[in-house]
Amino acid sequence: MKIYKDIYDFGFYYYSRLKNIVKYRELRAELYSKKNICNLKIPDNVQKQDLFKDLKKNYKGLIKINGENFFVIPTAILKIPETEEKYLSMIKSQSRNKINKAIKNSVYCKIFSWNDFLDDIYEIHKSKAFRQGKLMSKSYLEYPKSFNDENELAEVIHLGAFQNEKLVGYVEWFRWGNFAATNRLLGHGDFLKLGIMNLLFFESCKFSLKNNIEYLAYYTMLNNSSLDKFKKNIGFKNFLIKWDRKV
Repeated sequence: MKIYKDIYDFGFYYYSRLKNIVKYRELRAELYSKKNICNLKIPDNVQKQDLFKDLKKNYKGLIKINGENFFVIPTAILKIPETEEKYLSMIKSQSRNKINKAIKNSVYCKIFSWNDFLDDIYEIHKSKAFRQGKLMSKSYLEYPKSFNDENELAEVIHLGAFQNEKLVGYVEWFRWGNFAATNRLLGHGDFLKLGIMNLLFFESCKFSLKNNIEYLAYYTMLNNSSLDKFKKNIGFKNFLIKWDRKV
């Protein structure tokens, strides 16, 4: 009967919610004890408020731990090491091999202008019907819109993977001070096997080293999905993001 199904669904929803609350609490305690803490430095006050809105939306507001404010949900963070060599030593051998494979296949990365590569971007978006086991959303199947970074308070960085001047993958970073977060990233289905996404993150690390970015964020890493495994392979770990009014 429908009433029993409704009761079951209601009970399962609150059980799942309680389970997540306990999981987040235990993980926060572990990360705090390990000092896996992201310390933000955002000198521009307007950017700081813009970042707070973004973090609050993605990581569910603030919670106090020992009198300090942290965002509720732990974040997948790549803490940028001191050198490129240290980054290569901290990632999995599988990821290093894929970076080398991309380079051997004449794939290279550079900053690009979004509006100059709309045809290539459209081809990337259409190259796979499914990603992470899900159908591509309709917005990606439409021809991409021109981008105007003047509409954004964050600094917007488009880093592309190229082969023979053809864009075959990209990552879009939104940057606030010493912190940057992924907004979009996709690779052409025919080129993924070459390791283009691994190379993109290596080049993102190199870019960060040259431009005083200390933390790269890639949403969450709370399950054992294939995407979470990929994040771990390229050096991401769970962190707490600390929010200080003075950042």
